[in-house]
Amino acid sequence: MTQHFRHSISQHLELDPNLVGNDYVVGDIHGMYESLMAMLRDINFNSEVDRLIAVGDLVDRGPDSLKCLELLDEPWFYSVLGNHEELMITAVLDHSDTYFAMWLANGGNWSVDVDKKLLETWAQRISHLPLTISFKNQHGKRIGVCHAEYPAEDWSERTQLNRTESNALIWSRNQIKLKEHRTVKNVDVLFHGHTPVNEPIILGNSHFIDTGCFQSNVLTIENVNNYF
Repeated sequence: MTQHFRHSISQHLELDPNLVGNDYVVGDIHGMYESLMAMLRDINFNSEVDRLIAVGDLVDRGPDSLKCLELLDEPWFYSVLGNHEELMITAVLDHSDTYFAMWLANGGNWSVDVDKKLLETWAQRISHLPLTISFKNQHGKRIGVCHAEYPAEDWSERTQLNRTESNALIWSRNQIKLKEHRTVKNVDVLFHGHTPVNEPIILGNSHFIDTGCFQSNVLTIENVNNYF
C-alpha cells in the first residue's frame, strides 16, 4: 500500500549516547499501552536514566491509542514514524473521506470517539516524527531504527533518500518477504517493525521485532547495550 505522504523526506533524529542508563527498542505497540507498561515493569525500566525508542505504529488495533500517543510527552520516549501514523496524518489533515475510511479499515476506529481538534493536534504533531533514529550504545555500536526496512546500502545515506526510498522506510516488506540477508554499511544493528513475526527475525544486521502485540499480547523489547 502506498499513500501520498505529508512527512518531510528523510527526517532524521540523532540521539546523544546514554551513558547513565539503558536504551531499549520496542516493537509495534499498536495501542497496547497496558502491555507496554507491564513489560517495562518486568525489565525494571527506570525512567530517570533509561530511554525507550519505538519502531513506530503507536496507534490503531489495540484499545489505548491516545495513551500511546501521550508517551511522546515523556522525555524518555522516542519513536520513528510508522505507516499507521502516516494513515492517521493523511486521514485527519487531508479531510478526505476516502483516506479516513481507509484508516478506519486499518484499525483507526478508535478515532470516532475523539474530539476532532484533538485528533488534528496529534496528527500535526506526529507529522514531525523522524523517519529514522540513530545513536550509539554504551559500547560504541551504532544503532539505527526505522519502521519497515532500510532500502539503501549505506546508513549514512539516510538523509539523502528520495521519495520512493523514504516511503519504503514506512511501507516496504521486501526484505523480510525475500528473506534477504544483507548488511547495511555504517550501522551495526538496525531495528524494524511493520511486518508481524512470531518471534524476532534477523536478516543481515536488520532485526525485525514486531511480534504482533495487539493479537499475541507479546511485545518485544531489546536492550541495545547487549550488543557489543
